[in-house]
Amino acid sequence: MDAGLAVVLIEAPLDLQQTLAIPEDHWQACDASDTLKRGNAAGNTKDFYDLTGANTSVSPLPAGFTARGIVALVFSCIAAILGLISIVWYVDLLYHVFPNLCINVLSPVIFHGVAVVY
Repeated sequence: MDAGLAVVLIEAPLDLQQTLAIPEDHWQACDASDTLKRGNAAGNTKDFYDLTGANTSVSPLPAGFTARGIVALVFSCIAAILGLISIVWYVDLLYHVFPNLCINVLSPVIFHGVAVVY
């Protein structure tokens, strides 16, 4: 079931209406929730093609990028770049404060743009 979509096909609706009875508790549930029991989706019993007043779905998302999406993308990129800069700065600071530790432990880490491998 992709995207939560399912379908029920009824071959003979008139035969189904003759052989199937709706239980009384279903009618009571409709009464309790103030749901219409006759007519089309809008409750219209005279013109079944008139759906004025029917429940509608949520409007679709706009196509393409919106201003909010672009701003969020820009600030996410800025945060990522600042995060990478802070990591490089921290490793460079470690290299200058503890040079022996960095040579032994952090040897494959990049210092000053060059990969140091011993």
